[in-house]
Amino acid sequence: MVEAQPLNEEVHQTFDSIQVEGQSIIEIDNEQALGIQVLESAPVIEVVADKTCTQITKRRSNLKQKESPTTILRENASLDQIKVGSVFDKKKSIINCFSNVAIKGHFEFKVVRSSSTRYSLTCNDDRCRWCVRAFRIKDSTLFKIVKLEKKHDCSVNTRKADQRHATSKLISGYIIDNLRDPRFEVTPAFVMAEMQKLHGLDIGYHKAWRAIQHASALIRGSPEENYELLCSYLYMMTSKNPGTYTNIKIDDNNRFLYMFYAYGSSIAGWNHCRPVIAIDATFLKSKYRGVLMISVSKDANNQIFPLAFGIAESENNNSYEWYFSQLRNAIGSRENLIFLSDRHQAIANGIVKVYPESHHGICIYHLEQNLKRRKVKSEVIKLFQSAARVYKRKEFDIYMSDIANVDKKTYDYLMEEPPERWARSCSPQRRYDMLTTNIVESMNSVLLEARELPILRMMDFIQVKLQHWFYERRNKAEGTFYDVSCWVEEELKNRIDLAFTLNVFPVDSWRSRVEEEGITFLVDLNKRTCDCFQFQLDELPCIHAIAAIEKRNIKKSDFCSHWYLKESWLKTYERQIHPVGHTDSWIVPESVKSQIVKPPDFKVPPGRRQKKRHIPATEPSKIKFKCGRCRRIGHNRTTCIYSPALHPFSRKHREE
Repeated sequence: MVEAQPLNEEVHQTFDSIQVEGQSIIEIDNEQALGIQVLESAPVIEVVADKTCTQITKRRSNLKQKESPTTILRENASLDQIKVGSVFDKKKSIINCFSNVAIKGHFEFKVVRSSSTRYSLTCNDDRCRWCVRAFRIKDSTLFKIVKLEKKHDCSVNTRKADQRHATSKLISGYIIDNLRDPRFEVTPAFVMAEMQKLHGLDIGYHKAWRAIQHASALIRGSPEENYELLCSYLYMMTSKNPGTYTNIKIDDNNRFLYMFYAYGSSIAGWNHCRPVIAIDATFLKSKYRGVLMISVSKDANNQIFPLAFGIAESENNNSYEWYFSQLRNAIGSRENLIFLSDRHQAIANGIVKVYPESHHGICIYHLEQNLKRRKVKSEVIKLFQSAARVYKRKEFDIYMSDIANVDKKTYDYLMEEPPERWARSCSPQRRYDMLTTNIVESMNSVLLEARELPILRMMDFIQVKLQHWFYERRNKAEGTFYDVSCWVEEELKNRIDLAFTLNVFPVDSWRSRVEEEGITFLVDLNKRTCDCFQFQLDELPCIHAIAAIEKRNIKKSDFCSHWYLKESWLKTYERQIHPVGHTDSWIVPESVKSQIVKPPDFKVPPGRRQKKRHIPATEPSKIKFKCGRCRRIGHNRTTCIYSPALHPFSRKHREE
């Protein structure tokens, strides 16, 4: 008999019986501390030891695989994914995960223990066995589920539609995707309806409102955070877009006052646009209000060309003077420059101080609205429109004389504003076809949804819109085979039909006499003039010029201004607009990072903010009234004259 060597403790704890070649070699008791006493041969011991160690290694490997799961769960994990041994990335994920489980199961739980290393939950009903216990894994933020009882034994009477676990922050996770598109308005009523429809939750109005605010802050940042990053944002804008001009003004307490920026691509493209700038401001709807100042022009294709943007607390002399000074620093001045705006006095004062050499014209639409407020007859308003739009000064005098004969007070009121500011024929600079500020009003409509966003997100919205415009228009300009823009080509086509019916009598190699309905017009193609004055004021061939050009078999596009050529159109959008990127990718010097801008010193008034402008009584109503009696459009039941059953206040009843 050979005395056996003692085996280690792991061998005894692993196997109860080992069979080698069909012969029982040894019985191992789990309670024994040491190995066996007697074996028949030493070689058998080596076989036993080898096989035992191999199986121990496999078991250790399996245990490691169980303790190291391949996936780490997050707060959106489902109940089916959770089991004993599941690992969450952090404690907050466990809290939100089981809050979601409680919402879906319509039950409530209570926290038994919560610390930096432990987290234990039980059902609110003490008789229910449902429970969760988790521990933090050492030297990490991971939390591991060590105990889980999924089954609920609580009564149905404890199930609720109003969940205390459905906090506003938790609900914000359900609606956050709906808030990513600023064009989609998310209201508390929408959130309340969605929570009840999808999750059977009955939440209040204020909780829904707080959920919207929290989700909005997660996506866009708080208004205060946006102002803190403003200097860094402007720095990244200039670094990503060479030639961009930005400036910001703050008070002694680092509170925001004014801001101005113009993309380098807009500054470069402006040199190939007509020298007309439309200015306007629209109110912002975010927490700290303010106004957004916009400057736009028109490109060769007669489309809106965005030039510069600014933000101020209100429209006043100081804000506009600062805005125009920054605009001059960005784009300078040009010959025959003209500004168009409404009759706001602060705009006029700013132009006089900063651009004294330029001309300031006013929008004829706003002047027309003033006439309607004064209850001016429609006949007089039509005469005013004709007087403002005609090209010849003689025709202007005729229309104004007619106004004086019909309504002398209105004539005196119109003449208080110099005709040079609103009449095309009297303007010292060309206004082209821009008699109103519709282009800047259209820009306001484009940015309607952005005006509710925090300041940086609004600037992101503008950047995305401008980037899309520049890309699409550049491609369109490259794809056209005309010598001029598509809009000019269509304009010339529309004039050709009438132009070819006119009689042309050449005078010399450049001048021609053109007759239209018995009236003679002298066209000089060399000087690009016509007696109708449309040729020289619009810098596009009028019907008389087209007739004279056709007589000489010359290209009509050669007599269009260079502002309308394809070459100018391409150069306008030659450069691109680049995004600033996510804040994590910003590389900003410490000197810029340290410039923290505080929000404006604005006291938020009580009540709901104004989101829509006040519609003046002079504008036609978009609401169509429908009668409750006869179902016809245009009146209501009290003024109905078609119903057989008369209303006591109807016009028909009074007549009878």
